[in-house]
Amino acid sequence: MAKWATTLQSWFRVKTLYRASVLASMMWLCMTIFLYRTANDLSIHSVWNSFGPTNISQQQLQHLMADDDITVPILSDAIAKMTIPNLGILSFFHLPKRKSSILYTEVTSANRDTSYPLAPDFTFHVRYDEDSVVLYEDFGPGCMFRVYLFPSLPTDYDVLRRLTSADLKYSFLIFNIDGADFRYSVQQLMEANDWPFLYPINTRHAKPVSGIGTYVPICYEKYASVTYKHRENFPPNLFNVTVNCSRDDLLCPVHVYSAVSRHKYPVGTRVESFAQMARSVTSRQEHESMLNDAVSLLRQPSEHGPDRGERCLLRCVEVAGGRDDVLVYEHGGPGVVSALKVRVFDSITGLLLPDWTQLLLTAYFDDTAQPQIDHVPLGSLFGATASLNEFIGAAVGRGRKFCAYDNARLNLPATAVTGYLYFPMPFWRSARFYVSSAPGARPQLMCAQFSVVGNFYKEASTAYFHAVKTYYTDDVSGWRDVLSVNNSWGSVVALFLDVDNLRAVRNVPLSARWAALQADAVIYVDGARSATVLGTGLEDYFSYAHGFAEAENTTYSFVGVYHSAPKRAEPLTWHCYRLHVLDPIPFRNQIQFVMEGTGSRFQRPTRPISYEKHKARLRSGAAALSHMVLYYARATPGVTRTDHIMLGDESSELTHRFKMLRKSKSDSGVTFHVYQKRYLAAVNADETFNRTGRVFYPGDSFRFTLKLTAPNRGALLRREFHSQPSGSWSEKAKLWLNDHYFGTWLVPMGVLSRDYTLRHDDLILPASDTHALTEVTIEIEPATEWRDISYTLSAIH
Repeated sequence: MAKWATTLQSWFRVKTLYRASVLASMMWLCMTIFLYRTANDLSIHSVWNSFGPTNISQQQLQHLMADDDITVPILSDAIAKMTIPNLGILSFFHLPKRKSSILYTEVTSANRDTSYPLAPDFTFHVRYDEDSVVLYEDFGPGCMFRVYLFPSLPTDYDVLRRLTSADLKYSFLIFNIDGADFRYSVQQLMEANDWPFLYPINTRHAKPVSGIGTYVPICYEKYASVTYKHRENFPPNLFNVTVNCSRDDLLCPVHVYSAVSRHKYPVGTRVESFAQMARSVTSRQEHESMLNDAVSLLRQPSEHGPDRGERCLLRCVEVAGGRDDVLVYEHGGPGVVSALKVRVFDSITGLLLPDWTQLLLTAYFDDTAQPQIDHVPLGSLFGATASLNEFIGAAVGRGRKFCAYDNARLNLPATAVTGYLYFPMPFWRSARFYVSSAPGARPQLMCAQFSVVGNFYKEASTAYFHAVKTYYTDDVSGWRDVLSVNNSWGSVVALFLDVDNLRAVRNVPLSARWAALQADAVIYVDGARSATVLGTGLEDYFSYAHGFAEAENTTYSFVGVYHSAPKRAEPLTWHCYRLHVLDPIPFRNQIQFVMEGTGSRFQRPTRPISYEKHKARLRSGAAALSHMVLYYARATPGVTRTDHIMLGDESSELTHRFKMLRKSKSDSGVTFHVYQKRYLAAVNADETFNRTGRVFYPGDSFRFTLKLTAPNRGALLRREFHSQPSGSWSEKAKLWLNDHYFGTWLVPMGVLSRDYTLRHDDLILPASDTHALTEVTIEIEPATEWRDISYTLSAIH
């Protein structure tokens, strides 16, 4: 009996101890959650999730890295593609994959062919009405990803800066998607509180003077247009007023800056139309839920990267000034760097540094002779160029985070601002990362963690990650080369720009006072000598306006100004970024990205300066500019030219069986000659050309045949043409492919100057229509005047 009593007493003692330990554990957990949440300003939900292992399984990785960007004809919502359901993880694994069946452009309000790039204010749009202008039009399938707007506002800056979002309550953006209209007030876009425009996907500027930008994908199957409706009437005949003011180099009475970036897909690609989704109560609820889930992750991206659930353990390396490259990470065999976390400390004081630009990162993937990341400042990669302000970029930024160190003797803070980089870096044989320091720099500690997962990418259709940094003075007489890639395919995924110590130029016209900020972004893709993208100003590219006015230290998921000088003080400084995560800019063979010069001719490139000269200018207070581009590329051409017809050339037309099927006028299809005409917006050349061509009119119909390499993964059809100031502002035609109707070919916005008239436009022909063919018969029926010079057909590999 005594034995049983002793056993029972022991059992109760154990039970009491167990209860006490459980209670203590719960109290410890609650205290930890409270302290962790307080230190990091996180939700209880995200903190709780961080305790369990939620990193991605091998099966999920294999699915995410599948080769679906080429082969699957269904495009899901881009934001849904960026998140992993039920895991609370942001994913960017689709970015390295080849995007051969996507065309990118940005339709802007820029005057695309003026002799003087600063004149006039831009109000060039697709169509005009009494109180509205059409900013964008397209025949599908496609997706709009960014809509930027600086609406018609007072030109008096003192009045302009006092305006608030409420003043735009009665101005609207109207989206016509597949026949259905969706009207949103400009106030709603600015405040970013209501579906579908939500912060931080949408920008949220305090005042209209800062500009307005939305990054919510809006897809369409057949047709889309975007119209800005003003609260008042415009001057009568606004188009002609704008044309005359452009020709006379004057400031226009009305200016509406706009840009719409989009991906265009081959006919037959299925997308979820915004109209179909909005019509269905269930689909809309699902879309709202998906968008809200993404928003919750993007408000704390530093806690929801692809390394979520992995313990943060930093390895620190000391780097002295002028020291050779120090190996900080090496991996043999295949893998993908899915996340990189970094902190930088002063080695002597142990203090976290706000400026990480004196440490330079270099990376080699698969033992290449040239590095893919070539001595790029860490500060540029993580936005730590002069401060540690908040930076909540979707795929790169900074946030407070708890991390341990692999060396327990280091007396460094466990919770501190930590840079994160989530752009995947795939490799198949090896990866090596080095860091070095500028001569004369104080010893610094780089503390980093490289998260590596299995590589399930298909090597032939996956590109390497690259980062390139260039430095310039504030010289505006030429154009700045931001990126030049040849004999490669890939896509651009981010642009970072630093403007330092900029001062106004005195005793010059207003348009030239801030000339360095007027540098339009100009992009040439796949050998086109006419611009695929021509922006309306440097700051507009980042969805800001008026020299980043009222935009100091604003960051969002895809765009922002993470560092700036004090408000309205000179010299002025802005460090900004735009992430092309939803809308990567694909290229198949080459890409050239320049910032346009602001002189009257701007024929020459501005020479870059070295990193050392750039740092010296900063130390002396001199004006300096620098660009960093993040992109994916693989060194092999993605398309091969297979055939080319020159219209108006008798031999070429005979070879390609050119034939007029129907003529609407006696002079339909007659030849013309173009002499000494420049390509549209060709800021990087001053070439003259001799071209023959044929002019067609509405009601005409013609056809020709081009050879094609089979098998292929689709084909690229490029039109070279000559636009005249007279005639339609936008060009349109119907297209048949091997006697099957293909769709409408729309070229928005014509030209004003007779000296800048040669242009290119591309269409992708899907593999379903071309895979087994060795020739393609093309029939075109213009709906407007159609002045053709040539057509080129290239096979997509």
